[in-house]
Amino acid sequence: MPTHRNPSIVERASRILNTKANDVLSDEVLGPVATIELKPVCNIVIEGQRSTTGNNNVYTTPSDKDFYLTGFYFSWQTDAAADNTNITVFASINGVTKNLFRASKLTLTASSGSVYVPLAIPVKIDRGSVMGSSATFTVGACTHAVGFHGYTEEVKQ
Repeated sequence: MPTHRNPSIVERASRILNTKANDVLSDEVLGPVATIELKPVCNIVIEGQRSTTGNNNVYTTPSDKDFYLTGFYFSWQTDAAADNTNITVFASINGVTKNLFRASKLTLTASSGSVYVPLAIPVKIDRGSVMGSSATFTVGACTHAVGFHGYTEEVKQ
């Protein structure tokens, strides 16, 4: 039978089963004694905004824990004077920076929007990597904001 050493899993299972964290089941108990669906608790909710061209580095994942992204939101607003504007949300997955979302705007049109993207399956983001948004434009005004939520998990090996 597997032994779970993740403190958050042990704590939640103990609450559900009404036991103490260090209680051990007897060796005489055979087969499963309980089925518990343990969903991770979102412990990271962070957002940031930028009004100039360039990167909006919002969150750096921990270097000693795994971070799982469970969703993000993104909003932007540009005026009609802003030239062709490309806006992205980015994160590093398996050593490569990936665009999770992209929005583009044409010259001489005002634009605004927002989107929320919940992830049915959490995405593991690289340890110690930067997550954020980026906008490129040379004239006019653009404001972009991004928020991330997810959870961290210690992995003992």
